[in-house]
Amino acid sequence: MDGGKGCVAPSRDSVLNGTYLPLSRPLFIYVNLKSLERKEVRDFVDFYLSPAARRAIRSTGYVELPDEAYRIGQGLVARKKTGSFFTDLPPGTPLAKFIEELRKEVQ
Repeated sequence: MDGGKGCVAPSRDSVLNGTYLPLSRPLFIYVNLKSLERKEVRDFVDFYLSPAARRAIRSTGYVELPDEAYRIGQGLVARKKTGSFFTDLPPGTPLAKFIEELRKEVQ
């Protein structure tokens, strides 16, 4: 991939450090609080943030987020925190920076 700064090979590292652009991006789900009260929705969200889901992600060839991102996500769901924390970060932001922003939300 050449996003204008030279060719970058598709790899876990190039996805996580933000250099594999424009083809890499996080995949989000958004669940409103009322829906989260439904058992089947909560079960899905819990699975989505679980180690089993990460294994499934890897098996498809996608790149999972670092473990800390999932732990933070689980904490945000438990606190019923709404909104997106990714919209203010420009394309190509390394996922480490995204996780840093998430940490601020749980403090």
